[in-house]
Amino acid sequence: MADLTDVRDRAWSLFLEPSPPRRAAFREAAPELAAAGEEPIETFSAFNRRHLERAMQLVAEMMRLANASSDEKGLQDVLDFYERMRDRENPDLVDYALMAFITHHPRGRALVHVIPP
Repeated sequence: MADLTDVRDRAWSLFLEPSPPRRAAFREAAPELAAAGEEPIETFSAFNRRHLERAMQLVAEMMRLANASSDEKGLQDVLDFYERMRDRENPDLVDYALMAFITHHPRGRALVHVIPP
């Protein structure tokens, strides 16, 4: 079982992964997602109601996962979910959701210092 330091290190490394390659990979997968009946959000904006609603759905799931287990296990589950969703959703939307979780969930606040400037 990972301790809080391990979880923080993992979250930090996830945030440090460069966004442009992740966005390019998502754009390549978008037609496949659309063919599967999903409507991918290709360019995320927190000012777009539909985009924000989708991000808040992800935040709600992250909060559920964090509440379902002990502190470190719950946070590991949130980061696992984050990594899975980066392959299915716009990476900027998923980053936004993780930052909202970290900001607003009591356990998530343990990771507040892992968000790079």
